[in-house]
Amino acid sequence: LGVANARPSVRLNATFSPVSPLFGSVGLVTQSGAVGIAILDAVRTSRIGVSGFVSIGNKADVSSNDLLYYFSQDEATKVIGLYLESFGNPRKFASIARAITLKKPIVAVKAGRSHSGTRGAKSHTAAAATPDLAVDALFGQAGVIRVDDIDEMGDVIRLLIQEPLPKGLKVGLVGNSGGPLILAADNCESAGLMVPELSSLTKEKIEKIAPPASAISNPVDLTASASAQDIARIVEIVKDDDEIDSVLVVITPLLDLVASQVRDLLDELLINSDKPIIGILLAAGRKAAGDPEVNVPIFSSLRRGAIALSRVAKYGIWKDELQSTIRHFDDVDSKKVKEIINNALSDPKQPSVKKNVWLDTSFALELISAYGINALLGSKVNNIEELEKVADSLSYPLVLKVQNGNIVHKSDVGGVTPGINSPSDLVSAYSEMSDKLGASMGGGFIQPMVPVGIETIVGAIHDDAFGPLVMFGLGGVSTDLLGDRAFSLAPLSLQEANKLIRSVKASPLLFGYRNSEPVDIEALIELILRVGQLVSDHPQIMELDCNPVALSGSGAIVLDAKVRVAPFKEKIDPDLRRLR
Repeated sequence: LGVANARPSVRLNATFSPVSPLFGSVGLVTQSGAVGIAILDAVRTSRIGVSGFVSIGNKADVSSNDLLYYFSQDEATKVIGLYLESFGNPRKFASIARAITLKKPIVAVKAGRSHSGTRGAKSHTAAAATPDLAVDALFGQAGVIRVDDIDEMGDVIRLLIQEPLPKGLKVGLVGNSGGPLILAADNCESAGLMVPELSSLTKEKIEKIAPPASAISNPVDLTASASAQDIARIVEIVKDDDEIDSVLVVITPLLDLVASQVRDLLDELLINSDKPIIGILLAAGRKAAGDPEVNVPIFSSLRRGAIALSRVAKYGIWKDELQSTIRHFDDVDSKKVKEIINNALSDPKQPSVKKNVWLDTSFALELISAYGINALLGSKVNNIEELEKVADSLSYPLVLKVQNGNIVHKSDVGGVTPGINSPSDLVSAYSEMSDKLGASMGGGFIQPMVPVGIETIVGAIHDDAFGPLVMFGLGGVSTDLLGDRAFSLAPLSLQEANKLIRSVKASPLLFGYRNSEPVDIEALIELILRVGQLVSDHPQIMELDCNPVALSGSGAIVLDAKVRVAPFKEKIDPDLRRLR
Protein backbone atom coordinates (compact mmCIF):
# COMPACT_ATOMS: atom_id res chain seq x y z
CA LEU A 1 0.00 0.00 0.00
CA GLY A 2 2.81 2.40 -0.76
CA VAL A 3 5.69 4.28 0.81
CA ALA A 4 6.05 7.16 3.25
CA ASN A 5 8.91 9.51 4.11
CA ALA A 6 8.14 11.85 6.99
CA ARG A 7 11.34 13.91 6.77
CA PRO A 8 10.46 17.62 6.91
CA SER A 9 12.28 18.17 3.62
CA VAL A 10 10.25 15.47 1.86
CA ARG A 11 6.84 14.92 3.51
CA LEU A 12 5.84 12.07 1.19
CA ASN A 13 2.86 9.91 2.17
CA ALA A 14 2.04 7.69 -0.81
CA THR A 15 -0.14 5.25 1.15
CA PHE A 16 -3.84 4.64 1.78
CA SER A 17 -3.32 5.19 5.49
CA PRO A 18 -5.58 7.79 7.10
CA VAL A 19 -2.72 8.49 9.52
CA SER A 20 0.18 10.73 8.54
CA PRO A 21 3.33 9.49 10.27
CA LEU A 22 5.44 11.77 12.44
CA PHE A 23 9.10 12.12 11.58
CA GLY A 24 11.38 10.12 13.85
CA SER A 25 13.90 7.33 14.10
CA VAL A 26 11.99 4.13 13.21
CA GLY A 27 12.28 2.53 9.77
CA LEU A 28 9.31 0.28 8.98
CA VAL A 29 9.09 -2.50 6.38
CA THR A 30 5.96 -4.61 5.90
CA GLN A 31 4.79 -7.34 3.55
CA SER A 32 1.15 -6.54 4.29
CA GLY A 33 -0.21 -3.11 3.54
CA ALA A 34 -3.07 -3.53 6.01
CA VAL A 35 -0.71 -4.59 8.79
CA GLY A 36 1.54 -1.69 7.84
CA ILE A 37 -1.30 0.78 8.29
CA ALA A 38 -2.02 -0.72 11.70
CA ILE A 39 1.64 -0.34 12.66
CA LEU A 40 1.66 3.29 11.50
CA ASP A 41 -1.42 3.95 13.62
CA ALA A 42 0.14 2.24 16.65
CA VAL A 43 3.40 4.20 16.49
CA ARG A 44 1.58 7.48 15.84
CA THR A 45 -0.60 6.88 18.91
CA SER A 46 2.54 6.40 21.00
CA ARG A 47 4.09 9.54 19.45
CA ILE A 48 6.82 7.44 17.86
CA GLY A 49 8.26 9.01 14.73
CA VAL A 50 9.05 7.21 11.49
CA SER A 51 12.13 7.75 9.32
CA GLY A 52 10.60 5.77 6.48
CA PHE A 53 7.84 3.28 5.68
CA VAL A 54 7.73 0.79 2.80
CA SER A 55 5.08 -1.80 1.98
CA ILE A 56 6.80 -4.44 -0.19
CA GLY A 57 3.99 -6.95 -0.76
CA ASN A 58 5.31 -10.14 -2.38
CA LYS A 59 8.75 -8.56 -2.90
CA ALA A 60 8.62 -8.77 -6.67
CA ASP A 61 11.23 -6.04 -7.10
CA VAL A 62 12.43 -4.72 -3.69
CA SER A 63 13.06 -7.17 -0.85
CA SER A 64 13.24 -6.86 2.90
CA ASN A 65 16.98 -7.55 2.60
CA ASP A 66 17.33 -4.49 0.33
CA LEU A 67 15.51 -2.30 2.81
CA LEU A 68 17.41 -3.67 5.79
CA TYR A 69 20.59 -2.54 4.11
CA TYR A 70 19.06 0.86 3.28
CA PHE A 71 17.89 1.57 6.81
CA SER A 72 21.18 0.34 8.26
CA GLN A 73 22.92 3.12 6.32
CA ASP A 74 20.31 5.76 7.11
CA GLU A 75 21.55 8.06 9.90
CA ALA A 76 18.02 9.06 10.90
CA THR A 77 17.00 5.45 11.56
CA LYS A 78 17.80 4.12 15.04
CA VAL A 79 15.38 1.15 15.15
CA ILE A 80 14.06 -1.03 12.30
CA GLY A 81 10.62 -2.66 12.46
CA LEU A 82 9.66 -5.57 10.18
CA TYR A 83 6.45 -7.43 9.42
CA LEU A 84 7.37 -10.54 7.41
CA GLU A 85 5.41 -13.39 5.92
CA SER A 86 8.21 -15.10 4.00
CA PHE A 87 11.94 -15.09 3.36
CA GLY A 88 13.41 -15.05 -0.12
CA ASN A 89 16.89 -15.95 1.12
CA PRO A 90 16.89 -16.63 4.87
CA ARG A 91 20.66 -17.07 5.16
CA LYS A 92 21.36 -13.78 3.42
CA PHE A 93 18.75 -12.11 5.65
CA ALA A 94 20.53 -13.49 8.72
CA SER A 95 23.92 -12.31 7.48
CA ILE A 96 22.66 -8.77 6.83
CA ALA A 97 20.59 -8.63 10.03
CA ARG A 98 23.46 -9.85 12.21
CA ALA A 99 25.72 -7.05 10.99
CA ILE A 100 22.98 -4.47 11.61
CA THR A 101 21.80 -5.61 15.06
CA LEU A 102 25.26 -5.10 16.54
CA LYS A 103 24.58 -1.38 15.91
CA LYS A 104 20.81 -0.96 15.48
CA PRO A 105 18.02 -3.12 16.89
CA ILE A 106 15.63 -4.91 14.53
CA VAL A 107 12.14 -5.74 15.85
CA ALA A 108 10.23 -8.28 13.76
CA VAL A 109 6.79 -9.85 13.59
CA LYS A 110 6.98 -13.07 11.55
CA ALA A 111 3.55 -14.37 10.59
CA GLY A 112 2.83 -18.07 10.16
CA ARG A 113 3.54 -19.48 13.63
CA SER A 114 0.51 -21.76 13.58
CA HIS A 115 -0.60 -24.37 11.04
CA SER A 116 -3.66 -22.24 10.26
CA GLY A 117 -1.45 -19.18 9.91
CA THR A 118 0.72 -21.13 7.48
CA ARG A 119 -2.31 -21.90 5.32
CA GLY A 120 -3.16 -18.22 5.30
CA ALA A 121 0.36 -17.28 4.31
CA LYS A 122 0.25 -19.61 1.31
CA SER A 123 -2.82 -17.84 -0.03
CA HIS A 124 -1.50 -14.36 0.77
CA THR A 125 1.68 -12.62 -0.39
CA ALA A 126 3.96 -15.37 0.96
CA ALA A 127 4.65 -18.18 -1.46
CA ALA A 128 5.17 -20.53 1.47
CA ALA A 129 5.34 -20.07 5.22
CA THR A 130 8.66 -21.16 6.70
CA PRO A 131 9.02 -23.44 9.73
CA ASP A 132 8.61 -21.47 12.92
CA LEU A 133 11.38 -23.19 14.85
CA ALA A 134 13.78 -22.33 12.05
CA VAL A 135 12.66 -18.70 12.19
CA ASP A 136 13.29 -18.60 15.94
CA ALA A 137 16.75 -20.05 15.39
CA LEU A 138 17.57 -17.60 12.62
CA PHE A 139 16.34 -14.54 14.56
CA GLY A 140 18.10 -15.66 17.74
CA GLN A 141 21.46 -16.11 16.01
CA ALA A 142 21.11 -12.84 14.08
CA GLY A 143 20.11 -10.80 17.16
CA VAL A 144 16.66 -9.93 15.78
CA ILE A 145 14.03 -9.20 18.47
CA ARG A 146 11.03 -11.36 17.61
CA VAL A 147 7.64 -10.15 18.85
CA ASP A 148 4.22 -11.74 18.54
CA ASP A 149 2.00 -8.91 17.31
CA ILE A 150 1.71 -5.23 16.42
CA ASP A 151 1.05 -4.07 20.00
CA GLU A 152 4.15 -5.85 21.23
CA MET A 153 6.18 -4.36 18.40
CA GLY A 154 5.10 -0.87 19.48
CA ASP A 155 5.90 -1.63 23.13
CA VAL A 156 9.40 -2.88 22.33
CA ILE A 157 10.18 -0.06 19.90
CA ARG A 158 9.18 2.51 22.51
CA LEU A 159 11.52 0.97 25.09
CA LEU A 160 14.37 0.88 22.57
CA ILE A 161 13.92 4.53 21.65
CA GLN A 162 13.27 5.97 25.11
CA GLU A 163 15.27 3.78 27.48
CA PRO A 164 18.89 2.70 27.92
CA LEU A 165 19.47 -0.97 27.14
CA PRO A 166 19.41 -3.23 30.22
CA LYS A 167 22.68 -5.03 31.00
CA GLY A 168 20.86 -8.16 32.14
CA LEU A 169 17.59 -9.82 33.18
CA LYS A 170 17.48 -8.81 36.86
CA VAL A 171 14.58 -6.48 37.62
CA GLY A 172 13.68 -4.55 40.76
CA LEU A 173 9.96 -4.16 41.54
CA VAL A 174 8.60 -1.18 43.48
CA GLY A 175 4.94 -0.40 44.15
CA ASN A 176 2.25 0.64 46.58
CA SER A 177 0.24 -2.59 46.83
CA GLY A 178 1.23 -6.21 47.46
CA GLY A 179 -1.22 -7.90 45.10
CA PRO A 180 -0.17 -6.16 41.88
CA LEU A 181 3.49 -6.59 42.85
CA ILE A 182 3.05 -10.34 43.26
CA LEU A 183 1.39 -10.48 39.84
CA ALA A 184 4.19 -8.35 38.41
CA ALA A 185 6.80 -10.76 39.79
CA ASP A 186 4.89 -13.68 38.26
CA ASN A 187 4.73 -11.95 34.88
CA CYS A 188 8.40 -11.02 34.98
CA GLU A 189 9.53 -14.57 35.68
CA SER A 190 7.13 -15.97 33.07
CA ALA A 191 8.71 -13.60 30.54
CA GLY A 192 12.21 -14.82 31.41
CA LEU A 193 13.23 -12.02 33.77
CA MET A 194 14.67 -12.55 37.25
CA VAL A 195 13.53 -10.90 40.49
CA PRO A 196 16.61 -11.17 42.74
CA GLU A 197 17.03 -10.28 46.40
CA LEU A 198 18.20 -6.72 47.02
CA SER A 199 21.58 -6.12 48.64
CA SER A 200 21.79 -5.49 52.39
CA LEU A 201 22.96 -1.92 51.77
CA THR A 202 19.97 -1.21 49.52
CA LYS A 203 17.57 -2.58 52.12
CA GLU A 204 19.12 -0.40 54.82
CA LYS A 205 18.71 2.72 52.67
CA ILE A 206 15.08 1.88 51.90
CA GLU A 207 14.25 1.13 55.53
CA LYS A 208 15.36 4.61 56.61
CA ILE A 209 12.79 6.41 54.43
CA ALA A 210 10.06 3.86 53.65
CA PRO A 211 6.61 4.21 55.25
CA PRO A 212 5.92 1.97 58.27
CA ALA A 213 4.82 -1.62 57.48
CA SER A 214 6.56 -1.56 54.10
CA ALA A 215 7.84 -4.90 52.79
CA ILE A 216 11.51 -4.23 52.13
CA SER A 217 12.53 -7.02 49.84
CA ASN A 218 12.05 -7.48 46.12
CA PRO A 219 9.29 -6.65 45.30
CA VAL A 220 9.36 -3.53 47.51
CA ASP A 221 5.81 -2.92 48.75
CA LEU A 222 5.59 0.64 50.13
CA THR A 223 1.88 0.20 50.99
CA ALA A 224 -0.94 2.64 50.32
CA SER A 225 0.57 5.25 52.65
CA ALA A 226 3.47 6.01 50.29
CA SER A 227 3.51 9.40 48.59
CA ALA A 228 4.68 9.99 45.03
CA GLN A 229 7.92 11.43 46.44
CA ASP A 230 8.44 8.34 48.61
CA ILE A 231 8.02 6.11 45.57
CA ALA A 232 10.46 8.15 43.48
CA ARG A 233 13.15 8.10 46.18
CA ILE A 234 12.83 4.34 46.66
CA VAL A 235 12.95 3.74 42.90
CA GLU A 236 16.25 5.64 42.73
CA ILE A 237 17.73 3.56 45.57
CA VAL A 238 16.67 0.28 43.96
CA LYS A 239 18.01 1.44 40.58
CA ASP A 240 21.45 2.03 42.12
CA ASP A 241 21.68 -1.55 43.44
CA ASP A 242 24.46 -3.38 41.55
CA GLU A 243 22.28 -6.52 41.43
CA ILE A 244 19.51 -4.73 39.53
CA ASP A 245 19.49 -4.14 35.76
CA SER A 246 16.13 -2.36 35.45
CA VAL A 247 13.24 -1.14 37.60
CA LEU A 248 9.55 -1.82 37.10
CA VAL A 249 7.29 0.51 39.08
CA VAL A 250 3.74 -0.78 39.68
CA ILE A 251 1.30 1.82 40.96
CA THR A 252 -2.40 1.72 41.76
CA PRO A 253 -3.57 5.36 41.97
CA LEU A 254 -5.45 6.32 45.16
CA LEU A 255 -7.37 9.39 46.34
CA ASP A 256 -4.20 11.04 47.59
CA LEU A 257 -1.83 9.52 45.02
CA VAL A 258 -2.32 11.01 41.57
CA ALA A 259 -1.09 8.83 38.72
CA SER A 260 0.21 11.72 36.64
CA GLN A 261 2.39 12.92 39.55
CA VAL A 262 4.08 9.51 39.85
CA ARG A 263 4.50 9.40 36.08
CA ASP A 264 6.16 12.82 35.99
CA LEU A 265 8.57 11.96 38.82
CA LEU A 266 9.59 8.75 37.04
CA ASP A 267 10.10 10.78 33.89
CA GLU A 268 12.56 13.01 35.77
CA LEU A 269 14.43 10.01 37.17
CA LEU A 270 14.88 8.55 33.70
CA ILE A 271 16.69 11.64 32.37
CA ASN A 272 20.00 10.81 34.07
CA SER A 273 19.50 7.05 34.49
CA ASP A 274 21.77 4.44 32.89
CA LYS A 275 19.18 1.75 33.65
CA PRO A 276 15.62 1.39 32.31
CA ILE A 277 12.77 2.63 34.51
CA ILE A 278 9.33 1.48 33.41
CA GLY A 279 6.02 2.45 34.95
CA ILE A 280 2.85 0.38 35.13
CA LEU A 281 -0.19 2.42 36.19
CA LEU A 282 -3.28 0.35 36.93
CA ALA A 283 -6.98 1.13 37.32
CA ALA A 284 -7.48 4.92 37.27
CA GLY A 285 -3.93 5.36 36.06
CA ARG A 286 -4.71 4.02 32.59
CA LYS A 287 -5.37 7.51 31.23
CA ALA A 288 -2.01 8.75 32.51
CA ALA A 289 -0.37 5.67 31.05
CA GLY A 290 -1.55 6.69 27.62
CA ASP A 291 0.00 10.18 27.75
CA PRO A 292 2.45 10.30 24.84
CA GLU A 293 4.20 13.48 26.02
CA VAL A 294 6.36 11.76 28.64
CA ASN A 295 9.63 9.96 27.97
CA VAL A 296 9.33 7.19 30.52
CA PRO A 297 7.43 4.24 29.01
CA ILE A 298 4.19 3.73 30.91
CA PHE A 299 2.03 0.63 30.56
CA SER A 300 -1.41 -0.21 31.86
CA SER A 301 -0.78 -3.98 31.59
CA LEU A 302 1.58 -5.96 33.80
CA ARG A 303 2.03 -8.61 31.14
CA ARG A 304 2.83 -6.21 28.30
CA GLY A 305 5.33 -4.31 30.42
CA ALA A 306 7.14 -7.48 31.51
CA ILE A 307 7.26 -8.99 28.01
CA ALA A 308 8.56 -5.78 26.41
CA LEU A 309 11.26 -5.42 29.06
CA SER A 310 12.27 -9.05 28.66
CA ARG A 311 12.59 -8.75 24.86
CA VAL A 312 14.79 -5.67 25.16
CA ALA A 313 16.90 -7.13 28.00
CA LYS A 314 17.67 -10.28 26.02
CA TYR A 315 18.70 -8.18 23.05
CA GLY A 316 20.97 -6.12 25.31
CA ILE A 317 22.65 -9.30 26.57
CA TRP A 318 23.08 -10.61 23.00
CA LYS A 319 24.61 -7.32 21.86
CA ASP A 320 27.10 -7.18 24.75
CA GLU A 321 28.30 -10.75 24.30
CA LEU A 322 31.56 -11.36 22.51
CA GLN A 323 30.46 -12.94 19.24
CA SER A 324 32.58 -16.03 18.63
CA THR A 325 33.44 -17.39 15.20
CA ILE A 326 32.48 -20.71 13.65
CA ARG A 327 34.78 -23.51 14.79
CA HIS A 328 36.03 -25.73 11.97
CA PHE A 329 37.46 -29.19 12.65
CA ASP A 330 40.23 -30.49 10.39
CA ASP A 331 40.36 -34.05 11.77
CA VAL A 332 37.40 -35.24 9.70
CA ASP A 333 37.19 -37.83 6.92
CA SER A 334 34.95 -36.13 4.38
CA LYS A 335 35.92 -38.64 1.72
CA LYS A 336 34.55 -41.55 3.76
CA VAL A 337 31.27 -39.73 4.38
CA LYS A 338 30.87 -39.08 0.65
CA GLU A 339 31.60 -42.73 -0.06
CA ILE A 340 28.92 -43.94 2.39
CA ILE A 341 26.36 -41.48 0.97
CA ASN A 342 27.13 -42.29 -2.67
CA ASN A 343 26.97 -46.03 -2.05
CA ALA A 344 23.59 -45.61 -0.38
CA LEU A 345 22.16 -43.48 -3.17
CA SER A 346 23.47 -45.57 -6.05
CA ASP A 347 21.24 -48.45 -7.11
CA PRO A 348 23.03 -51.30 -8.90
CA LYS A 349 19.72 -52.58 -10.30
CA GLN A 350 18.47 -49.26 -11.64
CA PRO A 351 20.28 -46.54 -13.62
CA SER A 352 18.38 -43.88 -11.75
CA VAL A 353 19.48 -42.53 -8.37
CA LYS A 354 17.43 -43.29 -5.29
CA LYS A 355 15.58 -40.28 -3.89
CA ASN A 356 15.57 -41.10 -0.18
CA VAL A 357 17.57 -43.64 1.80
CA TRP A 358 17.79 -44.38 5.51
CA LEU A 359 21.26 -45.70 6.22
CA ASP A 360 21.50 -49.03 7.99
CA THR A 361 22.56 -48.75 11.63
CA SER A 362 26.21 -49.71 11.12
CA PHE A 363 26.67 -47.23 8.26
CA ALA A 364 24.96 -44.42 10.18
CA LEU A 365 27.39 -44.86 13.09
CA GLU A 366 30.36 -45.13 10.71
CA LEU A 367 29.29 -41.92 8.97
CA ILE A 368 29.19 -39.80 12.14
CA SER A 369 32.41 -41.43 13.41
CA ALA A 370 34.16 -40.18 10.28
CA TYR A 371 33.67 -36.64 11.61
CA GLY A 372 35.30 -37.36 14.93
CA ILE A 373 32.02 -37.95 16.75
CA ASN A 374 32.43 -40.47 19.55
CA ALA A 375 30.06 -43.30 18.57
CA LEU A 376 29.60 -46.77 20.00
CA LEU A 377 30.54 -49.01 17.08
CA GLY A 378 29.72 -52.70 16.91
CA SER A 379 29.47 -55.79 14.73
CA LYS A 380 27.08 -56.38 11.84
CA VAL A 381 25.71 -59.88 11.13
CA ASN A 382 23.51 -60.70 8.15
CA ASN A 383 21.95 -63.90 9.48
CA ILE A 384 21.92 -66.28 12.42
CA GLU A 385 24.68 -68.45 10.90
CA GLU A 386 27.09 -65.49 10.95
CA LEU A 387 25.99 -64.71 14.49
CA GLU A 388 26.71 -68.23 15.74
CA LYS A 389 30.26 -68.04 14.32
CA VAL A 390 31.15 -64.88 16.30
CA ALA A 391 28.99 -65.26 19.43
CA ASP A 392 31.69 -67.01 21.49
CA SER A 393 34.34 -64.39 20.66
CA LEU A 394 32.31 -61.39 21.88
CA SER A 395 32.53 -59.71 25.29
CA TYR A 396 29.31 -59.53 27.27
CA PRO A 397 26.90 -57.96 28.20
CA LEU A 398 25.65 -56.87 24.78
CA VAL A 399 22.71 -55.19 23.08
CA LEU A 400 21.20 -56.46 19.82
CA LYS A 401 19.53 -54.07 17.36
CA VAL A 402 17.96 -54.35 13.93
CA GLN A 403 20.30 -53.34 11.13
CA ASN A 404 17.67 -52.08 8.67
CA GLY A 405 17.73 -48.26 8.63
CA ASN A 406 14.13 -48.11 7.37
CA ILE A 407 13.02 -49.18 10.85
CA VAL A 408 13.42 -45.69 12.30
CA HIS A 409 11.91 -46.34 15.74
CA LYS A 410 13.53 -49.63 16.72
CA SER A 411 12.02 -49.90 20.19
CA ASP A 412 8.46 -49.60 18.85
CA VAL A 413 8.76 -52.84 16.85
CA GLY A 414 10.84 -54.87 19.28
CA GLY A 415 14.04 -54.11 17.40
CA VAL A 416 16.24 -53.60 20.49
CA THR A 417 17.21 -56.30 23.01
CA PRO A 418 19.53 -55.06 25.79
CA GLY A 419 21.22 -56.95 28.62
CA ILE A 420 22.36 -60.05 26.71
CA ASN A 421 24.81 -61.90 28.95
CA SER A 422 25.86 -65.04 27.03
CA PRO A 423 26.25 -66.50 23.52
CA SER A 424 23.16 -68.65 23.93
CA ASP A 425 21.11 -65.62 25.03
CA LEU A 426 22.39 -63.70 21.99
CA VAL A 427 21.34 -66.47 19.58
CA SER A 428 17.91 -66.68 21.25
CA ALA A 429 17.43 -62.91 21.08
CA TYR A 430 18.34 -62.86 17.38
CA SER A 431 15.96 -65.71 16.62
CA GLU A 432 13.07 -64.02 18.42
CA MET A 433 13.74 -60.70 16.67
CA SER A 434 14.02 -62.42 13.28
CA ASP A 435 10.77 -64.35 13.84
CA LYS A 436 8.99 -61.11 14.72
CA LEU A 437 10.38 -58.86 11.95
CA GLY A 438 11.18 -61.35 9.21
CA ALA A 439 13.14 -60.10 6.22
CA SER A 440 12.59 -56.48 7.25
CA MET A 441 15.12 -56.98 10.06
CA GLY A 442 17.94 -56.69 7.54
CA GLY A 443 20.38 -58.50 9.80
CA GLY A 444 21.50 -57.59 13.28
CA PHE A 445 23.84 -55.06 14.85
CA ILE A 446 25.62 -55.96 18.08
CA GLN A 447 27.05 -53.40 20.51
CA PRO A 448 28.59 -53.64 23.98
CA MET A 449 26.42 -52.44 26.86
CA VAL A 450 27.74 -49.18 28.38
CA PRO A 451 26.56 -47.02 31.32
CA VAL A 452 24.07 -44.54 29.93
CA GLY A 453 24.08 -41.67 32.46
CA ILE A 454 21.89 -38.85 31.15
CA GLU A 455 20.32 -39.46 27.74
CA THR A 456 20.15 -36.56 25.27
CA ILE A 457 19.60 -36.23 21.54
CA VAL A 458 21.65 -34.27 19.03
CA GLY A 459 20.13 -34.19 15.59
CA ALA A 460 19.89 -32.23 12.37
CA ILE A 461 17.45 -31.62 9.55
CA HIS A 462 17.86 -29.99 6.17
CA ASP A 463 15.23 -27.34 5.47
CA ASP A 464 14.70 -26.34 1.83
CA ALA A 465 14.73 -22.64 2.69
CA PHE A 466 16.97 -22.42 5.76
CA GLY A 467 19.50 -25.16 5.00
CA PRO A 468 20.81 -27.34 7.84
CA LEU A 469 19.54 -26.91 11.40
CA VAL A 470 20.96 -28.65 14.46
CA MET A 471 18.66 -29.84 17.24
CA PHE A 472 19.36 -30.62 20.90
CA GLY A 473 17.04 -32.02 23.57
CA LEU A 474 16.25 -34.83 25.96
CA GLY A 475 17.09 -38.19 24.43
CA GLY A 476 15.96 -41.78 24.40
CA VAL A 477 12.35 -42.76 23.91
CA SER A 478 11.15 -39.66 25.83
CA THR A 479 12.27 -37.18 23.17
CA ASP A 480 9.00 -37.26 21.17
CA LEU A 481 6.86 -37.44 24.31
CA LEU A 482 8.30 -34.40 26.09
CA GLY A 483 9.29 -32.31 23.08
CA ASP A 484 11.88 -30.33 25.05
CA ARG A 485 14.11 -29.36 22.13
CA ALA A 486 15.88 -26.36 20.65
CA PHE A 487 17.20 -25.60 17.18
CA SER A 488 20.08 -23.61 15.74
CA LEU A 489 21.25 -22.93 12.22
CA ALA A 490 24.40 -24.80 11.22
CA PRO A 491 27.31 -24.44 11.30
CA LEU A 492 27.47 -23.14 14.89
CA SER A 493 29.92 -21.13 16.92
CA LEU A 494 31.03 -22.24 20.38
CA GLN A 495 28.76 -19.60 21.89
CA GLU A 496 25.75 -20.72 19.86
CA ALA A 497 26.25 -24.37 20.82
CA ASN A 498 26.38 -23.37 24.49
CA LYS A 499 23.17 -21.35 24.11
CA LEU A 500 21.48 -24.24 22.31
CA ILE A 501 22.13 -26.53 25.27
CA ARG A 502 21.01 -24.01 27.88
CA SER A 503 17.81 -23.10 26.01
CA VAL A 504 16.36 -26.56 26.73
CA LYS A 505 14.17 -26.48 29.84
CA ALA A 506 15.73 -29.64 31.27
CA SER A 507 19.31 -28.34 30.83
CA PRO A 508 19.84 -27.86 34.61
CA LEU A 509 20.03 -31.68 34.80
CA LEU A 510 23.32 -31.42 32.92
CA PHE A 511 24.94 -28.94 35.30
CA GLY A 512 24.70 -30.78 38.62
CA TYR A 513 21.03 -30.34 39.51
CA ARG A 514 20.39 -31.10 43.21
CA ASN A 515 23.98 -32.15 43.82
CA SER A 516 24.09 -34.69 41.00
CA GLU A 517 27.31 -35.08 39.04
CA PRO A 518 27.54 -32.50 36.21
CA VAL A 519 28.16 -33.92 32.75
CA ASP A 520 31.08 -33.11 30.48
CA ILE A 521 29.59 -30.03 28.79
CA GLU A 522 32.69 -29.40 26.69
CA ALA A 523 32.38 -32.87 25.14
CA LEU A 524 28.68 -32.25 24.41
CA ILE A 525 29.44 -28.86 22.84
CA GLU A 526 32.12 -30.42 20.63
CA LEU A 527 29.69 -33.15 19.53
CA ILE A 528 27.10 -30.50 18.57
CA LEU A 529 29.70 -28.48 16.66
CA ARG A 530 30.87 -31.57 14.77
CA VAL A 531 27.30 -32.51 13.84
CA GLY A 532 26.80 -28.95 12.58
CA GLN A 533 29.92 -29.15 10.44
CA LEU A 534 28.96 -32.60 9.13
CA VAL A 535 25.53 -31.56 7.86
CA SER A 536 26.88 -28.26 6.51
CA ASP A 537 29.65 -30.00 4.56
CA HIS A 538 27.31 -32.71 3.22
CA PRO A 539 23.93 -31.28 2.16
CA GLN A 540 22.80 -34.74 1.03
CA ILE A 541 22.14 -35.47 4.72
CA MET A 542 18.45 -34.64 5.06
CA GLU A 543 17.95 -35.96 8.59
CA LEU A 544 20.31 -37.10 11.31
CA ASP A 545 19.57 -38.35 14.83
CA CYS A 546 22.20 -39.17 17.42
CA ASN A 547 19.83 -40.68 19.94
CA PRO A 548 20.57 -41.42 22.61
CA VAL A 549 23.75 -39.53 23.37
CA ALA A 550 24.95 -40.86 26.73
CA LEU A 551 26.45 -38.10 28.88
CA SER A 552 28.64 -38.53 31.94
CA GLY A 553 31.20 -36.50 33.82
CA SER A 554 33.92 -37.82 31.53
CA GLY A 555 32.51 -37.56 28.03
CA ALA A 556 29.69 -38.02 25.53
CA ILE A 557 29.07 -41.08 23.36
CA VAL A 558 26.44 -41.75 20.68
CA LEU A 559 24.74 -45.09 21.28
CA ASP A 560 22.52 -45.10 18.21
CA ALA A 561 22.15 -43.04 15.05
CA LYS A 562 19.69 -42.60 12.20
CA VAL A 563 20.66 -40.87 8.95
CA ARG A 564 18.51 -40.15 5.90
CA VAL A 565 20.28 -39.09 2.70
CA ALA A 566 18.99 -37.81 -0.62
CA PRO A 567 20.44 -36.19 -3.75
CA PHE A 568 21.08 -32.47 -3.31
CA LYS A 569 21.15 -29.90 -6.10
CA GLU A 570 23.62 -27.20 -5.14
CA LYS A 571 22.12 -23.72 -4.83
CA ILE A 572 23.60 -21.04 -7.05
CA ASP A 573 23.83 -18.58 -4.16
CA PRO A 574 26.41 -19.85 -1.61
CA ASP A 575 24.80 -17.69 1.08
CA LEU A 576 21.96 -20.21 1.17
CA ARG A 577 24.40 -22.70 2.66
CA ARG A 578 26.27 -20.45 5.07
CA LEU A 579 25.10 -18.10 7.77
CA ARG A 580 28.25 -15.98 7.69
